[in-house]
Amino acid sequence: LQLGMDIFQNMLEQSQHNPINKQYHPDASTILGMMELWGRSNPEPRACEQQRQDGNETISPLQQAEEYLTLLKEWYRQVQEEGAIAPGSNELLSVYRPTAKIYAVLMEAHSRHGPPNAAFDRIQELVQEMKELLGDQSNDNQFQDDDAMSLEDDQDRSIGWNRACYALGTCGHPQAANAARSILDEMCQPHVTGKSDDIDKSIPSPTPRTILAVLQAYANAGRPKEAQELFDSMISLAEQTGNVQLQPN
Repeated sequence: LQLGMDIFQNMLEQSQHNPINKQYHPDASTILGMMELWGRSNPEPRACEQQRQDGNETISPLQQAEEYLTLLKEWYRQVQEEGAIAPGSNELLSVYRPTAKIYAVLMEAHSRHGPPNAAFDRIQELVQEMKELLGDQSNDNQFQDDDAMSLEDDQDRSIGWNRACYALGTCGHPQAANAARSILDEMCQPHVTGKSDDIDKSIPSPTPRTILAVLQAYANAGRPKEAQELFDSMISLAEQTGNVQLQPN
């Protein structure tokens, strides 16, 4: 963890703390790596707590993970405001835009380290923020021209939403399983109605991993009946639509 912090600080110094200098400046992938380091670190006040500059205050892994997201959003805003990208080009802006994976890592950090009530509330806020951000990006022409990027974004969204369900299911809140199920229902909506107009571009279709995450949420909550009902309903929906991705494996 300390080595990662040192490398991160060195990158900031090399770039003179200016995100326009992308050759040296930390980007979204760097932030993701640092958030994973902090999110998975020991929550006890040992080496995983960072001393502030005045030496009198420490910061928890959860607080640090939150600060990384704040940093990334600030860099993204700064690049936008400085007009650093030419019309039709998304190369620089894309390296600083928050991703579903980043939001998912932060949700998992809250689930792992936070008190159940606070974790549940914050995860719900992050789910909504992720949905709004990804919806804006889906409607932005800057991010629709590159087929490879579009495929990567779809995969990123799928992973992000799956991990959001997992984070909810493991946070220990009594309503967490219901919230995870609500996410799955929203992902299934276009398949249930059969209407393309119901497709929200910010929300991917579910996969067997999504279903597993919600089943685990029910299991963690001690609700086997609802887990069985979900299992049966997804098999039925997969048969009706012919979509094997909707079938539990």
